[in-house]
Amino acid sequence: MLQLFAVVLAIALFSQLLTCEVALDANEGLLITTAFYALILLVVYMLLRQGGEGFSNLGMRISGLGTFILLAAVLGIIAQFIWAILLAAASGNLVFNFGALPAETFLPQVLVMALLVGFVEESAFRGYIQRKFTASYGFVRALILASFLFMIIHIQFYTYYKLTDPAVQAALGVTAADVSVAIQFLVTQTVIAISALGIFAGFIYRKSGQNVLSSAAFHITFNVGGLLMGYSNASVIAFSLGYGTFAFLWMLWAILVGALLWVATKAIFPKSR
Repeated sequence: MLQLFAVVLAIALFSQLLTCEVALDANEGLLITTAFYALILLVVYMLLRQGGEGFSNLGMRISGLGTFILLAAVLGIIAQFIWAILLAAASGNLVFNFGALPAETFLPQVLVMALLVGFVEESAFRGYIQRKFTASYGFVRALILASFLFMIIHIQFYTYYKLTDPAVQAALGVTAADVSVAIQFLVTQTVIAISALGIFAGFIYRKSGQNVLSSAAFHITFNVGGLLMGYSNASVIAFSLGYGTFAFLWMLWAILVGALLWVATKAIFPKSR
């Protein structure tokens, strides 16, 4: 398990280094992301083969699980809208105020940043890491461990380090205090939101009988919602809130989405695991 995590973490750090040190346009960034995630999927495949397994062991099943996969997909997009509603309620500003979506790049972003990233991360962290941890430590410990590792790879370590450079701060027209506040907000968001995302996806993976397509459906639509939010004024509103309010809203979001997920799963699949 830790071999795969080490590979994914190394790729994540290298990706951050490239983003900070090399001037890449949107298409180049998507190509590099595609290559990196193809490499992660290859490593998953090699580890599976090493253990005498194949992709089928990740639980890639559609037969009999169409409703669960659809439910997971709907919940993924609803999770983002819950965040938008909380922001609107806290700030008094309409969050669904989308600017013009760039038609020439939005679909490629959906294909790579939502479909590919969501599928590969679920294959790695739920289909492989969580499944292996579950066999060794039981479901609850496995869920916590896999979600923690999943959160770690999303922290922008090198990016934050680069932002502490006075020359970079001068180029961006920000102060060290501005950077400190921004990093505090971003790390808090990552720790709460990405940990929760990992737990939600891991819960769905378990409830679906360890079918990675179900957790991937949730993750993919969550990422699509994130892309849409990225073109709205959500980030501006979120970072204009005080830190206490910002952190509280993310914790409230995690509780609300978790409760919704639990109720929806029990209501539609009362005998699910």
